Amino acid sequence: MGYMSAKAALIAMSKHMAIQLAPFGILVNTVAPGIVTYPGGRRDLWAKSQPPDELKEFFELNLPMGGFGWPEPVGALVAFLCSEKPGFLTGTCINFDGGGSRSLI
Repeated sequence: MGYMSAKAALIAMSKHMAIQLAPFGILVNTVAPGIVTYPGGRRDLWAKSQPPDELKEFFELNLPMGGFGWPEPVGALVAFLCSEKPGFLTGTCINFDGGGSRSLI
């Protein structure tokens, strides 16, 4: 199964689960992080190997916020979703990608 097919299946399954579990007060959401980097990770090593002008062009074409994401904000979002604070938020996929999404899923 390709990446996009698997991602679409996961989002559809979570939406279905959200509907089925809502009467029991169980919230189901998904998070779709974009390119997240960390020191020594694959994206970090790739970025360090690129000429500055090519890296700048990649960011301009693909990442509206001008760079990769980092783990802490993704973790904070997941912690929020695991808490009692979301209340009425269920059946959604949160794109966490700095505006890099090219679709409306």
